[in-house]
Amino acid sequence: MTLDVVYVQPGFGERGGVTVDVVNLVDGLRERRHSARTAGSFRQLARELRAPGTSLVHVFGCLPSATTIAAFALARLRRVPLVWTPIFNPIRRHTWSGYGALRVMELFDSVAPRAARLADAVIAATEPEAEYFTGLGSRRVALIPPGVDPALRPATPQALDAFRASHGIGDRPLVLVVGRDNSRKALPFGLEAFARLRALLPTAQLLLVGPDRSFAGGAADGVTCGGWLDPASITLAYQAADVLFVPSLYEGLPRAVIEAWQWSTPVVATDRVGLATAIDGVGGCVVPFGDADAAAKALETVLADVSLARRLGDGGRQLVETGYILPHLVQRTLDVYQAVVRGVA
Repeated sequence: MTLDVVYVQPGFGERGGVTVDVVNLVDGLRERRHSARTAGSFRQLARELRAPGTSLVHVFGCLPSATTIAAFALARLRRVPLVWTPIFNPIRRHTWSGYGALRVMELFDSVAPRAARLADAVIAATEPEAEYFTGLGSRRVALIPPGVDPALRPATPQALDAFRASHGIGDRPLVLVVGRDNSRKALPFGLEAFARLRALLPTAQLLLVGPDRSFAGGAADGVTCGGWLDPASITLAYQAADVLFVPSLYEGLPRAVIEAWQWSTPVVATDRVGLATAIDGVGGCVVPFGDADAAAKALETVLADVSLARRLGDGGRQLVETGYILPHLVQRTLDVYQAVVRGVA
């Protein structure tokens, strides 16, 4: 069965892991001789759904968005099957304290996930997310995380040395943080933890990838703000780093974790990350969000213990090889599409 899928992601094309995931699916379907189109706004969505022959609509995200709401409504109105990837860590609904007017998101998070009952299938990125949406009564839940391209080749030692030199790192211990400057990524907490790491390991360096070079935190001792790197450079960053630090307030599934694991780079992440149970003791260490001392100590331990870092990095690499290889995940997603379309038809 040849499919014609419309992917709906509010703001499609913006930098970030979700756009990468959508692009990977689009490319994967086209390689398999299916059609795939994208919509990042209400206008684009309306235009794409006017085209004849749409087999299925796949919506990404669980945020207050007119585009998302319209996608659900138009798919139901036009009797087109709907698949939803909420990217919703269940812990998110408990993280809005202290956000002022954004506390209204607590109410949103208690109601919006129930829209899963309107979808023909929910694709969850992590086991906690899959269990949560199953408990809400979703008619079909598939556990399919994002994937990475297994065809990428490791950089040469010379290329890694040149990357480190270009950012003033040299041969000093390097912590990598990848994420835009927004409240969810909790960069202030990450910088506080790094400052305390420097008290334990004064030679440690931090490379921030994502925030603009004018980001205020980029001026702190030992910190380099690299801005947003192109895909080839971020691949070098993962390989050049000694550890990836994910200080997030909450995350569904941070793509940075599996991209670091692809290169056997260990991870230190907060317990607010959807992959925390997979990270802990296997591909890295998990620390309580907000505990800068615990984060600093975990980073220092990984940086100081080469054998531990190698074991955790190898553990992460094995997790990627068994569960995050892109072609396999594209095929599993396509299997969900085929099942949904046949079921509706």
